[in-house]
Amino acid sequence: MTHDDELKIHRQYYQNKFNVCIKMGTFEEGVEAMEKHLKEVEKFDQDAFERNSFYLSYFYIYFGVGDYDQALESLNQLLNLPKTTEREDIQSLARILNLIIHFEIGNTLLLESLLRSTYRFLSKRNRMYGFEKSVLGFIQRSGSLRSARELREAFIDLKKEFGNLSQNPSESAMLRYFNFTAWLESKIENKTFAEAVKSHYLKGID
Repeated sequence: MTHDDELKIHRQYYQNKFNVCIKMGTFEEGVEAMEKHLKEVEKFDQDAFERNSFYLSYFYIYFGVGDYDQALESLNQLLNLPKTTEREDIQSLARILNLIIHFEIGNTLLLESLLRSTYRFLSKRNRMYGFEKSVLGFIQRSGSLRSARELREAFIDLKKEFGNLSQNPSESAMLRYFNFTAWLESKIENKTFAEAVKSHYLKGID
């Protein structure tokens, strides 16, 4: 077996493994697999490895176990890629996820400037997705919400918006990259993101 063959097998195996863990909500298992994967990566030519193809999976798995610092680091690596390296839709999604993770961490002061920079980035494209507008609007409003009840109602409203948007094929295609509905349900029902994803998987919800 050639070195290139080993690299292809490694990439395909771990991409599939991470996708299964993300789909099922078994994020702890995903972390274990990721640690093994990162050790194995060291034997490959780093220029040939194409680590950027894994950054979103790294983010998702770390987010799933609540390790927001590592999730943010993975997301920053994705955001710092040259524009020609990653597709525009993934770069746009990364900026929305960046807002969400800073919301989770509670970086309220930083969120204001992130909102402006994210809006500028998204506005430069020919179109802005509805789910992007919804998240931007939610983050902007969240700063003025004073009680847990108001915040929960805002999450419920956002979930309804996402439900309507998911009927649009172009929106639903983008929404498959991250389980926003499970995230919203975790907030509404006061459970972990992993529990919400597992519930979706058991119910057969995409």
